[in-house]
Amino acid sequence: MLAKHVLAVLLSVGASAIPFDKRDASAVLADFNTLSTDLSALGSAISSFDGTLNGALGVQQKEGQVETALKQTVSDVKASTAFSAADSTSVTNAVTGLEPSIVNVLNDLVSKVRYHQP
Repeated sequence: MLAKHVLAVLLSVGASAIPFDKRDASAVLADFNTLSTDLSALGSAISSFDGTLNGALGVQQKEGQVETALKQTVSDVKASTAFSAADSTSVTNAVTGLEPSIVNVLNDLVSKVRYHQP
């Protein structure tokens, strides 16, 4: 019984000692830059996909990098404090700047499907 209470106290003290890192706009902008780079690499992998297993593994690896970057970006956005007006504009521009990369990746995927259909 005492062990349960001691464990509960230790866990609560340990949890309160974990720092909660706030993120600022520069961290979020860096995340968007990483995401943009990873999207471009994914687009290149899709464009050069030749239907082989090695080609598929390359695409899968690049997709995994995009997924990791996206999760990090979401995590940092959630942990960020309120942005100033200037920072909000910068972050908004970074988000809208991703649109061409996303559209290119989707178009590359669609063109590969058409290319490999009988």
